[in-house]
Amino acid sequence: MQIDAITYTLDVFESGRLAAQFDDLSLVPRHPRYGPALLKQPWVEIDPQRPDQQTGRAAEPDLAVEYFRIQGNRRSIVPPLVVVRELRNQAARDAVNLLVNTTTRSVVLLAGGADGLTSLTVPDFIGDAVAPDASSEAITAGRRGLKAVDLVDEVSLVAIPDIHIQPRLANPIVPPPPCVPDPCLPTAPALNVPAPVIAGETPPKFSREEIALVQVALVNSCERLRDRIALLDAPFDACSRLTFAASELREWRMRFDSPFGALYAPWALVVDPLRGRADAPVGLVRAIPPSGHVAGQCAALDLRTGVHAAPANTPLLWIQGVTLTVGEALHGLLNTLGVNVLRAEQGRGVRVLGARTVSSDPDWRFLNVRRLMSMIGKALDVSLQWAVFETNDWRTRTKIQLVIESFLLELWSRGALVGAEPKQAFWVRCDETNNPPDLRAQGRLTVQIGVAPVVPFEFIVLRIGREANGFVIDTGEPLLAAG
Repeated sequence: MQIDAITYTLDVFESGRLAAQFDDLSLVPRHPRYGPALLKQPWVEIDPQRPDQQTGRAAEPDLAVEYFRIQGNRRSIVPPLVVVRELRNQAARDAVNLLVNTTTRSVVLLAGGADGLTSLTVPDFIGDAVAPDASSEAITAGRRGLKAVDLVDEVSLVAIPDIHIQPRLANPIVPPPPCVPDPCLPTAPALNVPAPVIAGETPPKFSREEIALVQVALVNSCERLRDRIALLDAPFDACSRLTFAASELREWRMRFDSPFGALYAPWALVVDPLRGRADAPVGLVRAIPPSGHVAGQCAALDLRTGVHAAPANTPLLWIQGVTLTVGEALHGLLNTLGVNVLRAEQGRGVRVLGARTVSSDPDWRFLNVRRLMSMIGKALDVSLQWAVFETNDWRTRTKIQLVIESFLLELWSRGALVGAEPKQAFWVRCDETNNPPDLRAQGRLTVQIGVAPVVPFEFIVLRIGREANGFVIDTGEPLLAAG
C-alpha cells in the first residue's frame, strides 16, 4: 500500500452560509500545507519541530499588541475566520511524521495490526475495567467501546446492535498470481516485510450470556450517568420463531428493571447490500437489530416536536418488513411486559407500537417521561451554573426560581406538561421554607421542583351503537393499558 497524501478540507460556515474554505490541509507538521502553520494568528510563529509550543520574545498577548502597534498604520488587518492549534503530544506527531518524508521517498512499514473480525471480544464493546490509580496508557487502552461514549455529554441515546452480529460465510480469499519482475528494470532492494496477521474475516457469534453482559453494562452506564437511555435489542433467535417468541421475549425482558432502558423486538428486514452476488445467500433482504432505526426515529421526533413526544406510531423508513409477525393478542402481552413491538400494518408501513421502559415502577413506565425528566435535569444543571458562589440571600433565590419557572413555562406551552394552566403543570419552591438558616450557613441551596409530564395514550376505546338513523360511534374516554 502506498500513501500519496493525507490531507483534509476545512469549511467555515457563518449563519448557515459558507464563509471560507481551506483545501489541502495536512495534519503532518513537516508538510508544506500544515494546518496550524497556515491558519494561525499573524503574530504567532510556528516551530515545525515543536508545533504545540508557540515561540516568540514575549507572551502571546504582548506579541499581539506589538504586532498591531507596528502594522496598524500601514495596512488594514482582518482577523482570521478560524485558527487551528496543535494539541497532540510528541508521540502522536512522530507517528504521522513517518508517513511524510519531503527529502527522500523512503518506505515506511506498517506493523502491529491485524485483519478481520475473528478476534472481536466483549471488552471491545464495553471496555476494560481499569484501576483508578493506573497509568495513563492503561486508562487510554481500556477506554474503548461503551467507556469511550461515557465521556461525551451530548449523547442521549445509546445502543450496541453489533453484539447481536449474525456472521455469514466469508468470501473466499484467492491469492494473487505471483509477480514476475521485468528483467530489464533495475533490481530493487528486498524489503523485510513482516507477514500480516490473518485473524479471519468472519466475526464470532456471541452467546446469549455475552449479549446479556453487554446490555447489562449498557443499562448500568445509563443509570450511572442519568442523561441517556439504552436502546436494547432482543436476541435474534427470540425474534424469529413464533412458537417460542412469547416465552423467550418474556425471559429476556425479565433480565432488566430500569427506567433508563427500552427493549425492542422483532428485528427489521432491510435491503441486503450484498444481494445479487454469487456468494450471497438467497434473498433480497437481511435482518438487522431495530435499535438503529429507533434511535433515528427518536432524533427526528426530538427535532420536530420535542423529547416529550412518545417515539412510537410513526413509520420507520427503509424497512421492508419484520422477522416476526406479531398478532393483537401477543402484542398486548408483550406491551404489558414492557417490550416495544415493531409491527407491519396494512397501508401504514412498519411502526413501533410501544414506548415503554423496562422499569417495574409505574411512575417511569413510559420512555418519553424518563427522557423529559433527564432533559429537564440536564438543562437546569447547565443554565444554573451562574448561581455558584453567588450570595445566598433572597435575591439569588428569587432569580433562580424565576429562571426555572420561565423554563418550565416554555415546556408547558409546547405541550410537554399537562394542565389547563401553569400551576397545574409545575411548581417551584426556593424560599425560606426549604432553605433554613442552618442550611445556608453550610453554603448550600435547595430548590424543589414538581412537574406533571404528559403521558401517551396507548389505547382508545370506541363504542359503537345503533340508533334509528343508523350507527353512532362514541369515542368515550381514552384508557391506558394495564400493567
